[in-house]
Amino acid sequence: MMTRFLLIGAALIGLLTTIVYIFWHEDLRYSQPTPLPAHYEAVAPGSTPGLPLPTNGKPTVLHFFNPECPCSRFNIDHFRALVRRYGDEVNFIAVLQSDHEQTAQEKFADYDLDVEAVWDAKGQWAKQCGVYATPQAVVIDTAGTLFYRGNYNQSRYCTQPSTNYAQQAIERLLGQGTSPMPPPLWPQTALRAYGCQLPANQH
Repeated sequence: MMTRFLLIGAALIGLLTTIVYIFWHEDLRYSQPTPLPAHYEAVAPGSTPGLPLPTNGKPTVLHFFNPECPCSRFNIDHFRALVRRYGDEVNFIAVLQSDHEQTAQEKFADYDLDVEAVWDAKGQWAKQCGVYATPQAVVIDTAGTLFYRGNYNQSRYCTQPSTNYAQQAIERLLGQGTSPMPPPLWPQTALRAYGCQLPANQH
């Protein structure tokens, strides 16, 4: 009888441990800021990333996406809404990173967003913009200057309209017209990355 109780107790402890691990893996760890990678070099707003961007006179939004990152998947509906709302005024480019290029390309194509996608295997696009996590938004003005780099929202599910930081950056940039102004000062909740580390920084 005692042996039976011990086996049941061990099974319950194992089950509880598994539940705690799953909760940590899928939720708790993503509620913490993403660790800065070794040798990270910050890129300040107002810098010029020097990327091959469209030259059609429109601002550009770079969407850093990893299909293997839960936070990227939670964010996709919000990104789709931005594309639908601002697609005529803004260039949207998805910057893909993953351990599997073909899978990443196929999974992003499945979202049917009608957005150009570039493969950033070595993390050069991310490095030029100071990005080290997904999902992240980079908003670049018509002169090729970095206007915003940070989170889409304070909530990883993008459920707080008052902290739709990427959308606010787009609207501020579009509202400037032909009189560009320096990028505004964003709160740390906008700039401190939350999400998954980029695969290129883990090898």
